[in-house]
Amino acid sequence: MLGTPQPYNFKNRVINGNMSISQRNGTASSTLTASAITYTVDRFGLYCTTGTGHTYQQVADAPSGSGFNYSMKFTVGTGASPSAASDQNEFYQWIEGYNVADLAWGTSSAKPLTISFWVKSSLTGTFPVGLQDNGAGTWSYITSYTYSAANTWQYVTVTIPGCTNQVPALTTNAGVSLWFSFGAGSSGTTTANSWNNVDAKAFTGQTNIIATSGATWQVTGVQVEVGVSATTFDTRPYTTELQLCQRYGYSLFNQSVSTSYIIASGQCFSSSSGRVTAAIPVTMRAIPSATITGAASNFQVYNAVNSGLPSLSSLALQPVCTTPNLAAFDFGGASGLTAGYATSLVCGSGGGGSIFLSAEL
Repeated sequence: MLGTPQPYNFKNRVINGNMSISQRNGTASSTLTASAITYTVDRFGLYCTTGTGHTYQQVADAPSGSGFNYSMKFTVGTGASPSAASDQNEFYQWIEGYNVADLAWGTSSAKPLTISFWVKSSLTGTFPVGLQDNGAGTWSYITSYTYSAANTWQYVTVTIPGCTNQVPALTTNAGVSLWFSFGAGSSGTTTANSWNNVDAKAFTGQTNIIATSGATWQVTGVQVEVGVSATTFDTRPYTTELQLCQRYGYSLFNQSVSTSYIIASGQCFSSSSGRVTAAIPVTMRAIPSATITGAASNFQVYNAVNSGLPSLSSLALQPVCTTPNLAAFDFGGASGLTAGYATSLVCGSGGGGSIFLSAEL
């Protein structure tokens, strides 16, 4: 089942393949937003246009004796068969171009990649898995795996030949993508076991998980490596895996307890406004965007001349990130501040609220 280990670092081109990092959602079950890219555990996304009410969750369920502790679980809400030609339903990870620069794709020396993973599902059948070149062209390779014992962990390994047709984008943008299809419309279906110049991730006759209400699908131990055989999983230190994830997404603040602490510090512009900044522990892939959740009462600002922490009725917190290393936020709606004085953005004592920075592919 396993080949000879490879003697170099970063054997696994997938990040967080053991599903151990979940900065956005922790272990909570979350409902998928239809027709929108949604990140589940770190680095892995879901996109579904068919059916409604699907959920995803990091769960403490993994194959016994495998060394894995978590998996990502997808549960179909109200299932439906893909009907529109453009329907897409998939779990995926985009791999940064610089991390596949050694594949020699687009040449006669293109290197093959072997995909290995553990899967568990309530359905049996034939399922698709594949790769897509995210360079200037759209070349996809779909292959299949057969899952035969429902609700049982099964180890899968498939090998995909190197793409001789197209060079991946060797930049900080997406170079190659790995995906698992849950069902697709006609425009997303193509011939299996060959490189095709189409944006397709499914094949005729596959088992469409998305069509069955309540169906479940779990995965862990995902590895993509150079070569024609699977080797042992590339287990990296937790800190290393977290930092790799933080290049693409960083939880600056996520509070669920009633404890106040400083999120960022800066300077007052006036009695009611200012700017605060916070260092990002790793250089992110690109200048991040920020998603702020929670009511204004979840955040407060502090100034040396204040007697307390004035809660903001209207924080108007606006991200103004300008580098991959620094998060900056302008705020307004405060009172009692002094222009030119130092100030701090503090989480409210009532708990709640979060700030997440994203530089995902």
